[in-house]
Amino acid sequence: MQNIRNHLHFIWADKIALWLAVLFVAMAAIGWVLVATAAGVMGANHVIASLGLNATPIVIALVSVWALLRAIDFIAKGSTYRLFVAEPAPTASMTTVATPTPAASSGKPMAAM
Repeated sequence: MQNIRNHLHFIWADKIALWLAVLFVAMAAIGWVLVATAAGVMGANHVIASLGLNATPIVIALVSVWALLRAIDFIAKGSTYRLFVAEPAPTASMTTVATPTPAASSGKPMAAM
């Protein structure tokens, strides 16, 4: 599980948008169960079908909120900003030159020394 978390680089904006999407799906499922209890499965399927036709504005709103949160992160010079801005090249003071050790230059393995 930890390995998956290391590869998923969700920032706070992604997490908020994902939780909003999960909340929307959970509300739709709870609504279906309530309508199925009151009007039967046919009525619940009708409600979900009509919700699916009207879900486009909700999806557009979720994507807009996610884009707005990513824009805020970009303005705050967060993770999104670092995706688009190239890092400066290392200067001479930042680079180190590796000097070969006698063991590395002799060509002998360490155990033979």
